[in-house]
Amino acid sequence: MKNLRDFNFIDLLDSGSCQIEPDIQFNVMDKDGTFLGSVKAHQFLLSLISPIFRQKLSTHEDSSLQTIEIKGFSLESVNTMIKLLYSGDRTLMSKLSSLESLFQLVLLGEEYELRGCRTMIQERVQQVNISNYYDVFQVLKKYEDKFTVECVWSILYKRTVSVLQRSCRSEKDVLALVETNIDSDAEIFKWIKTKIIANLKFNCSQNMVASNGLKIVLQNSHFDHLFA
Repeated sequence: MKNLRDFNFIDLLDSGSCQIEPDIQFNVMDKDGTFLGSVKAHQFLLSLISPIFRQKLSTHEDSSLQTIEIKGFSLESVNTMIKLLYSGDRTLMSKLSSLESLFQLVLLGEEYELRGCRTMIQERVQQVNISNYYDVFQVLKKYEDKFTVECVWSILYKRTVSVLQRSCRSEKDVLALVETNIDSDAEIFKWIKTKIIANLKFNCSQNMVASNGLKIVLQNSHFDHLFA
């Protein structure tokens, strides 16, 4: 006998499907209030999953499309959250365009009390390829003091330090890599020096070579004003 476990709920989000029309629309705004786009869903399904959604939606009694504004998140993160709730497909997280969207999923999960969301994202961060250093450093700096994402931040931070420790023989190597990846963002560069490089350990001979050449390397780069 066919039952609800056989039903592919994510098909309900297909705009070409006429099985059950969405009755709620999330209007996504950036932090400045600029409209980014909308994501549609079904009140009943969301109410089953989240007590916050259940509370928000219980006051809407007519049959018209209800709209809820979500501010300060990307359209990608909100859309991924809804698709995850409908499908449980964890591979959706690997398709996100940035780590920023992944961290926003943590915040959305906390805001709407989505059980298991944080654990699922922790597992994903364990698998993230640490290669786009600019993306990694930006996210680490931005969310360093945000308690809600502390567990995820800690995993990413430790993995980043570990990757740099294995791939670089000296501070000079690290700084060369940083310069290549972060362009001329002096603010992030300062953060990397105090929060990343300070926690890397190299042997004495490597550090002597690095310290002798460090200032020369940086003074020939776009960070030379930091040493004026």
